[in-house]
Amino acid sequence: MELRKLRNPVVSFLPVLAFLGLAAACGPETPPPAAPKAVPQSTNVDDAGAPVSEATPGPAKPVFENPGGMWMPEQLPAQAQTLKALGLEIDPQALATPTSDVLQSIVSLGGCSASFVSPEGLIATNHHCAIGALQFNATTKDNILDTGFVAKTRADEKWNGPAARVYVTQAIQDITKEVRGGLEGIKDNVARARKIEERTKALVAGCEKGRPGIRCSTAEYFGGAQYRLIEQLEIRDVRLVFAPHEGVGRFGGEVDNWRWPRHTGDISMFRAYVGKDGKPADYSPENVPYKPPHFLKLATKPLKQGDLVLVAGYPGRTNRLKTADETNEAVTWFYPRTIAYMEQNAALLEGLAKQSSDLKIKATP
Repeated sequence: MELRKLRNPVVSFLPVLAFLGLAAACGPETPPPAAPKAVPQSTNVDDAGAPVSEATPGPAKPVFENPGGMWMPEQLPAQAQTLKALGLEIDPQALATPTSDVLQSIVSLGGCSASFVSPEGLIATNHHCAIGALQFNATTKDNILDTGFVAKTRADEKWNGPAARVYVTQAIQDITKEVRGGLEGIKDNVARARKIEERTKALVAGCEKGRPGIRCSTAEYFGGAQYRLIEQLEIRDVRLVFAPHEGVGRFGGEVDNWRWPRHTGDISMFRAYVGKDGKPADYSPENVPYKPPHFLKLATKPLKQGDLVLVAGYPGRTNRLKTADETNEAVTWFYPRTIAYMEQNAALLEGLAKQSSDLKIKATP
């Protein structure tokens, strides 16, 4: 979880407030970052940290010193005093418990983070996370990949396809001892990696045995210093509810995607469906909306300067603890080859897109 303080008096709608499976900034083999500090001052500060005068003096506000990096959910209760000083009004333990009303509102789409936002399984996510669903349903006569889509009724909602998933985290278990036990005695790197693979596969198989609808996975943290077993409900019927016009959802493209603030409608809406028994099921017109145990609600007050913002999600990876050798390998070998691959792949897709209108839809990155 990344901790931030707003520096500009803007109102932000965060459609993706997602969590769990987090990589963090510290671990047992590396000292944790210093705790965030809340220093009472009588003035606000701008982006550069310079004081900004206030027309009407008010109560002292804490100035946030961001320690950087990311935080595991389980680390946050230890920062309760600091979080409270920064304005947190909920129990900090809710940020560490995967089944709390906060965290179980958050889901993974198997590559994107998302959030339940209604008791009827409605999900908010980013626009680019809906590209696959739009491609699956787009035709040359009705190219919703460009024009966007709005389901006016439940019957109009479009199936996202057989690969679409919603993963709802049920539990996280520390399996570090089970995975790492005795590894120090295996000196061969390949043999050690194979032993880790053997153990993690066995743990996943045991977690899923006799439990249809449950998917388990293992996650490595802090360069292999810690391991977690993550248990998730796997929902297989996911449908498209809303996506804006391409000019709104992708405005600014990948360049603006890495800038702040962004001026784009980067949001899409899905709905999760299950069988009439409430259990995950393959797509069927007879399925019903999933009723999540928790969902996010719209704030009744807009954000203002100085408000505490916690950004949580399912990051694919972090590189904060990379060694010098690993960084050198990434810069001199991995990234150059990845760039070359991406350039060749993009050229191939551009060539296919010129062959027909149907291929242009399917080849859109």
